Amino acid sequence: MPDAFSTGRTAAVAQMSTRVLLDLLGWRGQILTSSRLAARPGRSVRLADLAATTGART
Repeated sequence: MPDAFSTGRTAAVAQMSTRVLLDLLGWRGQILTSSRLAARPGRSVRLADLAATTGART
């Protein structure tokens, strides 16, 4: 496991700690990175695009 805390990047620390927590909880779902998904700019339309892309319903 890479040492996310030595990168100085808040995003790296958040991502690694979330992955560790999900692993400890036994969660086996798929983790998606929003920056790798097609979405328009703007908060509301971006959220709608990400929800549609991932199949979210609620």
